[in-house]
Amino acid sequence: MVLGLAGFIVMADNWVVSPILPAIAESFNVEPADAGILIAAYMLPFGIFQLIFGPLADRYGKFKVITTTMVFFTIATALCGLGTGLIDLGIYRGLTGLFAAVTMPVSLALIGDVIPLENRQVAIGTFMGIAFLGQALSMAVGGTISYFVSWRGVCFASAFLAAAFTIVFVGDIVRFYGALSIAPHDR
Repeated sequence: MVLGLAGFIVMADNWVVSPILPAIAESFNVEPADAGILIAAYMLPFGIFQLIFGPLADRYGKFKVITTTMVFFTIATALCGLGTGLIDLGIYRGLTGLFAAVTMPVSLALIGDVIPLENRQVAIGTFMGIAFLGQALSMAVGGTISYFVSWRGVCFASAFLAAAFTIVFVGDIVRFYGALSIAPHDR
């Protein structure tokens, strides 16, 4: 379930920019179509780095890689709220996509490593359900925050949630490993 929180914020962040593109475009005095580059800036590293983080997680430990990338994901998401133009915002979105790339595939691998086979399908279903709930809610919530606060408020709210989920994630995983009384290479 706690891995699902990381998946929730990553999947929400994945889709949240779409409804706020007009506000971003207006803020930077560019056409909304030009602001659409922010979607590609996120999605390209998101797709490419999934291929890279898998072997890194196998080598250095899934827990360590997820935790580290969630910290950097949080920072990159906060930086998005500080963007002063389309270029630097695109760079920050690219960094966000890069660090978000690890969460879904490595979390599924971690579930496979630590959850007994008889409980694994429930764990995977819970993880995926929570993660895709983030995706489902992101556009409505992001659009609402953007309307009432600003598009920057969306970035800062996302960074705050990412920080909170990362703290909960780290605490829960440490307790989980302690309860299993195992010392996997994932520590």
